[in-house]
Amino acid sequence: MVGEIFTIGYSGFAVDEFVRVLKNYGVNCVLDVRSEPHSEYYVDYNREFIKHRLKLERILYLNFPQEFGAKQNDPRYFSDGILDFNKFVVGQQFKHGVERVNNGLQQGYRIALMCAEKRPETCHRNIMVARFFHTQGYDIKNILADGNYADQKEIEAILVDKYFPDRDQLSLFGDVSWDDMVVQSYDKMNREIGYHLESSGVGGVV
Repeated sequence: MVGEIFTIGYSGFAVDEFVRVLKNYGVNCVLDVRSEPHSEYYVDYNREFIKHRLKLERILYLNFPQEFGAKQNDPRYFSDGILDFNKFVVGQQFKHGVERVNNGLQQGYRIALMCAEKRPETCHRNIMVARFFHTQGYDIKNILADGNYADQKEIEAILVDKYFPDRDQLSLFGDVSWDDMVVQSYDKMNREIGYHLESSGVGGVV
């Protein structure tokens, strides 16, 4: 493996438990991938609050809205009005984020990608960011709300179960391989959760 990267969704945790879980995994750097790092309902995770709390625990906090955020404005990265993760991850912004992550890993940081969504399979932190690192040989550990983790292969199985529930009936899908179903499942989830660029301006959700 090239390196190890964690992901975590804060909505699954009270902040004390969130910190405890991070420390259990030895995470010493939280990389916030929210485009807008504040929450009306989880105020403990507003940027200044969580940055201060993590600093007390000797955990570095960084926010990568341009590099890894779900809300982007450049129309080059959109397909049919939806942010296309496959396009964005080959762009310069994303590549810059990857370089920074690699530099951090080389310096000995244990990094967790943080966003709001409890379930990794429905969040761009996994479907866009962690997936890319997985394809590059990184060991991805998606921390779940119960404190355990799922690796990327397990997330891919969840996605295939969602989008190809009848895959054992081979006559329905012809010669679609497992790898093909994985790729198609990522793309389908991208379309479900991807940020929308409206014709009248920018709109959508994280």
